[in-house]
Amino acid sequence: MADQRRIVINLPRAPQPDEIVGLNIVTGPLPLGAEIRFRTTSGRPIGSATSFGRADPKNQLVFQLSLPGRYLNGSRLEIFADMLDAGSSLPRAPTEQELVSVTGVDCATVKFHRMTARSTRAARSWQAVRSERNRELLFAG
Repeated sequence: MADQRRIVINLPRAPQPDEIVGLNIVTGPLPLGAEIRFRTTSGRPIGSATSFGRADPKNQLVFQLSLPGRYLNGSRLEIFADMLDAGSSLPRAPTEQELVSVTGVDCATVKFHRMTARSTRAARSWQAVRSERNRELLFAG
């Protein structure tokens, strides 16, 4: 496996399978086009942190990622981070200045809404009414 950084986070409690664990990621200024990638110990991608445009070298950047509770066993979260520089195909471990901290956020239950044909029709008709109202307001003056 490529050079990477191991991160261990002890959560206040073990998340349920239907819960989401939030990750707050703080980075220092990242080189233009660089990307810090995060994966579970099994190799499942969690997400990445990348800056857009030029970052102020004095400011830190904050990113938020989430991981479904079904991918965790217990309250100990272990993830890996590697960094891919622009134009490079070989990842490397991010430095302490590039990846400042990764912290876990409280678990939250996710409620899934199942779209039915009825709710889809209702949403479309509401959008049509709203569009018509905006058109009326636009041309009223």
